[in-house]
Amino acid sequence: MASELPPHAHLWDISAHYNEHTVPRELIHAHTPPPGMWARIVVEEGELQARVAGATVAATPGQPIVLAPDTACAVEPPHRPVRFYVEYYHPPIIESSDGLLALGR
Repeated sequence: MASELPPHAHLWDISAHYNEHTVPRELIHAHTPPPGMWARIVVEEGELQARVAGATVAATPGQPIVLAPDTACAVEPPHRPVRFYVEYYHPPIIESSDGLLALGR
């Protein structure tokens, strides 16, 4: 698990908002961000527990869970009210010495 997104990461997509009754199965069963993408689980209300790299971590308002590419995360089904969403980021786009654009890692 990463502590923060890489500098200059670009927001690519935002999921729907979920609550304790609407957590999708793919988030409960070891969700991995799309290849090469970073993810950030943002809690607006309540607390969300998740298993990341064998450890249980909590996301709260102001304390998101940041997932590096290829890092699986399994959200524990919440038993209390919670409201959250997932942001997806791609690494910064950088210009190489030959003038081509590429995604930084």
